Amino acid sequence: MNEIPREYQQAGQMQMAAGAINALTSAVWVMAFLVVCVGLLWVVPLLMSLGQAYLGYRMSKGDRIKNPMMVGALGLVAAFFNMNPIPGALTAFGWHLLTQPPAKAYLDDASRPQIG
Repeated sequence: MNEIPREYQQAGQMQMAAGAINALTSAVWVMAFLVVCVGLLWVVPLLMSLGQAYLGYRMSKGDRIKNPMMVGALGLVAAFFNMNPIPGALTAFGWHLLTQPPAKAYLDDASRPQIG
């Protein structure tokens, strides 16, 4: 298998979009609640969202991630804390794409190097 499956790239794009929306929502929460000193609580979901967006970008480029389902878990937790269902739906669709046979075969191919 020499080429990157379309499902794997699309899953990465879904994770990247969900991470970007989550990061934007977290940044809004941080700025809105900074005045009452609880805005810093949303820094954790902001960092999780940025991590999801970065790993989604790497997936869309074709880099094999050791556990791509964990990327979605980060996004779901961040979406829960941000009270935003749209990134949650994008993450769930990305999970669905990762369960498709071409994406699974690409991830199970032992001859390709995996990224941490």
